[in-house]
Amino acid sequence: MRNSLRFKGGLILAVLLAVFLTACGGGDNGEDGNGNGNITITEVRSFTETFANHPGGRPDGWYLHLKADVENPSGVPENIQAVTAVNLDTNIDPNTYTLKYSSGVTYKKHPEYTNQNGTYHFTVINNQGETAEADAAPIDNPMQLGVIQNLRVFDNSTTPTFSFDTLANADKYSLSIFDSSLTKIYTSNKSDTSSFDVPTGVMTEGETYYLRAEALDINKEDGDGVNDVENRSLNYMAFTPGKPFTITITKVQSFTETVVNYPGGGEDGWYLHLLADVDDLLGVPDNIASVTAVNLDTQIDPNTYTLNYFPGDIYIKHPVYTNQRGTYRFTVTNKQGETVVLDAAPIDNPIQLGVIQNLQVSDNSTTPTFSFNTLANADKYSLVIWDSSFLTIYSNTKPTTTSFDVPAGIMAVGETYYLIAVAANYNYDDGDEVNDIENLSTNFMAFTPVSD
Repeated sequence: MRNSLRFKGGLILAVLLAVFLTACGGGDNGEDGNGNGNITITEVRSFTETFANHPGGRPDGWYLHLKADVENPSGVPENIQAVTAVNLDTNIDPNTYTLKYSSGVTYKKHPEYTNQNGTYHFTVINNQGETAEADAAPIDNPMQLGVIQNLRVFDNSTTPTFSFDTLANADKYSLSIFDSSLTKIYTSNKSDTSSFDVPTGVMTEGETYYLRAEALDINKEDGDGVNDVENRSLNYMAFTPGKPFTITITKVQSFTETVVNYPGGGEDGWYLHLLADVDDLLGVPDNIASVTAVNLDTQIDPNTYTLNYFPGDIYIKHPVYTNQRGTYRFTVTNKQGETVVLDAAPIDNPIQLGVIQNLQVSDNSTTPTFSFNTLANADKYSLVIWDSSFLTIYSNTKPTTTSFDVPAGIMAVGETYYLIAVAANYNYDDGDEVNDIENLSTNFMAFTPVSD
């Protein structure tokens, strides 16, 4: 074998050796046909991938990737016979997996099975039958990244902005785009953020594509200078540029409420309500994924607020914080990832109504007259009655008066109720013929009837 022989003597011996090696099929590097190809595995990796909504029908769950980087002086993949990996810790069927050549010096096994912990032993064989072996780091806690949520596009053009939620433990994010045959046609650069602008020329109007959100957990600690993927999460969304969205926001509102003597506790003061009216051809709330509002003018914690569904295609965020001026941007996303955005009128001088004073009842029966003082700038007044569980059991609104007769059958003797005085200031100036609330004032009074 050439690499292990050392010859002494003159030029004749050297020439004879060269002729002998040539006749035997030896090459310039002496590693073809002699069984000493010096094959090496420079790196092996096994990492997990969390899938969701794969357009090819792959079940949601986490899958395992196997990768090996191979070097051989006689060429990769030309001089490589096989690259395999076997799980040393479990008996799986089949127990041995064959990796396929990818590019450069890398062999891969794409995921086709789920939840397979363990240590994977890689074996590489070249055409001369020489082998090299290496173990990957054990897979023992793969579910670090979870499922990417809230994939969305902000318009139906061929160059939309595509974004999704970040994930704990993810280091980088990227976007890949596949055509209708699931051929990858675009991959973005890796980014610290999860928002991407699709460049011109990638998509064509009327064609269906699959936008893939990618979150990467990078292992930077192995010392080889290569940022290896340790875990990955992928989620897919179908998108057809030019196809009209099914979702619309018909109206958004942000208005204040002055609250005094709230029976559930909390400080007296003014609070903010957020409301959005949403339409979707596929149904509300059935086809709505999320409705959020964010203050564009101030950094509050958390910066984004999730609104809750209320009957009548309305999403509401009841007051949870005080004195928050600014403009609120509402974002609605349906289950197809279509996203629309609308800004509410700024909240800049909300303390118009003040505190309702002088709440009183005419007697302690179940049918008293409840009254309170009027407020400057209030357009309408209401009486709302809650039971002891804070559930509304009665309400009545009047245009000018602040005196209300409680009808029979609402309250019972010995039970505790909360009589709520409400004053409302309406905005008539937005031109849509809907009288939107601009400010509210509420004051609460506990009341227990003692007679009919």
